[in-house]
Amino acid sequence: MKMVNGARVAAWGAVAGLVVLSLAGAGAGTAVAAASSYEVSFQANNHVLYSYTSAPSKTPTSLGMMAGTSPASAQLSDGSFISAFQDNASDLYLYKWSGTKIPTSLGMDAGTSPALAGLPTGDAWVAAFQANNHDLYIYTSAGHQTNTSLGMMAGTSPSIAVQADGRWTVAFQANNGTLHTYTSTGGNSATSDGMDAASSPSIAALPDGSYEAAFEANNSNLDIFHTGGTTDATGLGMDAGTSPSIAAQADGDWEAAFQANSKLLDIYSFDGNSAPTSDAMTAGTSPSVIAASGGSYEIAFEANNSNLDIFHTGGTTDATGLGMLAGTSPSLATTPPTAPPGSGCGAPDNCTPQTFADAVLSYSGVGGVITASNEFAVETWEAAEDGGAGCPGQPANTSPWANSAGPAGNPLNTTQPEPGSTDWNSAGVQIYRTYDGATCWEWGIKATADTLLNGFYSGVLSVLDNPVSSDDTQCVDLADAVGDSQWGTGNFSADC
Repeated sequence: MKMVNGARVAAWGAVAGLVVLSLAGAGAGTAVAAASSYEVSFQANNHVLYSYTSAPSKTPTSLGMMAGTSPASAQLSDGSFISAFQDNASDLYLYKWSGTKIPTSLGMDAGTSPALAGLPTGDAWVAAFQANNHDLYIYTSAGHQTNTSLGMMAGTSPSIAVQADGRWTVAFQANNGTLHTYTSTGGNSATSDGMDAASSPSIAALPDGSYEAAFEANNSNLDIFHTGGTTDATGLGMDAGTSPSIAAQADGDWEAAFQANSKLLDIYSFDGNSAPTSDAMTAGTSPSVIAASGGSYEIAFEANNSNLDIFHTGGTTDATGLGMLAGTSPSLATTPPTAPPGSGCGAPDNCTPQTFADAVLSYSGVGGVITASNEFAVETWEAAEDGGAGCPGQPANTSPWANSAGPAGNPLNTTQPEPGSTDWNSAGVQIYRTYDGATCWEWGIKATADTLLNGFYSGVLSVLDNPVSSDDTQCVDLADAVGDSQWGTGNFSADC
């Protein structure tokens, strides 16, 4: 465990997933094979947003950017691309490269750049940025805005890593000069890892639920923070005030790219090896990286002639000849992680108390038996809870959910959060929905079943796994088990 300024590093909570998207001024890459497809956005030397792809093709826009800032880019689950940037009015602005403009009136801290990531389903995205009050701010494709009230170091930018189940984590430099995180569930965690005051971290989510964060330490060296609280001091000097980028492969391998104190592009990998290149960078700028096919990587950077260059695994570099605004950094678009089976929100139109009961009983690990008596028992439990229920398009207080106050995908009122969920009441009962606001029946099923499997409900599971044939008896047995558990319904046997 590394000591920073005499203090031990604090551990962050683990996150799962595959994808990383860094802010302007981050990237990662290495060398092994040939070039693969990519899309990179950057601020051109005429101060507008510009795109370049591996086709190769180039696409200028007329969207003005604030001088000295850099865009962030992501691919969405439908395959389209989107960029986020600080416009020349100092507000957050998003642009879908299909031509859709998404201006906002959300003011950003001068000289900073946003982070952006595509989510696994629904063509949704989440952006993070430093607001003009110096707090970390979150904005989503559903229009949700969150001021985290977490202060950031002025002039720095956040980074986002996304899990395969849609959860995400933001890494940023806090206003006390240390590495910090904020998660999609609202949790935040500090470390005592001191950072270079003008630099920003990059975070990558790994498939085993862990993650890596790369940052420029306050001694101007590259450091790597690991899940669990340990930090590797690589001893590799960085150009002061620049930021690394880190990307992970599906097998958990990762690489970080950074501008070395020699002003050359350098690469550091999971195995502890560094691979300096002979590619000279513009001082004060940072590379961007994506994990590509076959274990390869692509790295975009501003060369020392102020043009965009692309470094490919294998050691070759493409000089695009496209001029960048001096001192800015490009952003390669990352792909969203693949959602796990059953995690979509394409709910059918037959969302009923019975279909919910059947889905929970048949959920992997629950081991419940679908019988008429079990269905009756679980449906009676649902009625006793009087929870939020229904699919998209099913109105409140209407059959088959006549006693439900509204569609929430949560007939048994579990409080387990899922991607996109929000509080139904002060007890933290969740409304399950997509990031675009539609009720997400599948998340409600998953959350309910996962709650039953969290180790506190063995008695309930035993009743569901060994049903008797009598409806009334099975219902009373379940009511007794629920009453003896931590579930808030209590004993509902009087309803059986």
